[in-house]
Amino acid sequence: ETYCDGDELVDRSVDRSGWGPFKPWAVCCPTCVQEVQRVVALCSEFRIPVVPRGAGTGLEGGALPVRGGVVVDVMNLRHFDLQSDDLVLTCGPGLFKLEVNKMLEERGLLLGPDPASNPS
Repeated sequence: ETYCDGDELVDRSVDRSGWGPFKPWAVCCPTCVQEVQRVVALCSEFRIPVVPRGAGTGLEGGALPVRGGVVVDVMNLRHFDLQSDDLVLTCGPGLFKLEVNKMLEERGLLLGPDPASNPS
């Protein structure tokens, strides 16, 4: 989905940094990698700034559209692929760390890193 006005833009104009608000020109909420690629390619063609955004829990303002542009909200990218034999996990940025660990716990595993943004 893509939004050009309304609460979706307002919601993504701030994060937990206390900076802003910086209202984006549009918000895209892709559901697969190919949609992300299309949005980024189109924005690149027209030299439109792209700002990736997860849960908006960052404290440094990295997900804020300071120069406008398109916010690509990655929270719908929730794939989970565990190769148990190799202990290789590939997952989407829309999964929270606690969700990932719950799925791993069912297999007797744990994701070790504990970032400051936990529980996101």
